Amino acid sequence: MAFPIMFFRLTDPFSGFDFSFSSTSLIFYGSPLMIIFALYGSFFFFTIDKRDYITLNGSWLYHKKRYFFPPVKISLAMAEDYRITDTKLVLFLEQNKEEEINLQFLKVRDAERLENAVKGLLEAKKTAP
Repeated sequence: MAFPIMFFRLTDPFSGFDFSFSSTSLIFYGSPLMIIFALYGSFFFFTIDKRDYITLNGSWLYHKKRYFFPPVKISLAMAEDYRITDTKLVLFLEQNKEEEINLQFLKVRDAERLENAVKGLLEAKKTAP
């Protein structure tokens, strides 16, 4: 990084106090601040919440996968059946499609809501004429 060589001098006429400022003092006083801000930013980058998120809106399920991916929109009305393994919920959708949701990355409250919603919708679908 290139700094222009500049010199700033301020003298108080009443007290005779002399304040001088140069680019080397900017580097000297600014470098600890740059290090602090760099560490502060990297802390927030590495502590991004790595859990999955779900949102239930009627019969639609929005599954937000980790990191920066956009949410996946799943129609629970298209679900034919489901299977829960130790860590995954597999939804069997119409037209031989499957959607896997990794339950270990969900918050416990979201995983319980998802399981109850899937059970409720499938039971209602089976009893509907």
